[in-house]
This record gives sequence, C-alpha cells and structure tokens, in this order.
Amino acid sequence: MNQKGQTSIEYILMIVIVVTIATSAFKLIGARITGDQGFIGQYIASFNKGFTSNYKVFTLRR
Repeated sequence: MNQKGQTSIEYILMIVIVVTIATSAFKLIGARITGDQGFIGQYIASFNKGFTSNYKVFTLRR
C-alpha cells in the first residue's frame, strides 16, 4: 500500500515539474517572438515606420 502511494506522488510531482518547465519555456519563446524586441515586434515596427496611406477618400452626396 505504501509503494502505490509513493508511486502516485512521484508521478504527480513529475507532471508538476514538466508543466512548470513547459509554461516557462512557452512564456520565454512567446516574449522573444512577439515582444517589442522580438521577431514579429520588429517586423511590425519596421512596417509601421514606412507606412504611407495610398487610399482614396470618397464622399457620397445625397
């Protein structure tokens, strides 16, 4: 009976450790990809710097 309890506690602790590591890794990767200094953040910033509007404005008269 004692061995079964110890095994289940070990499995629960291993799951907690894996989830903690995965969560921190996803936060780190997400910050590097989407943050201000990340890949997507720099792409969007460079796109917005050179953005000029080429849209025509139309007015509908009654």
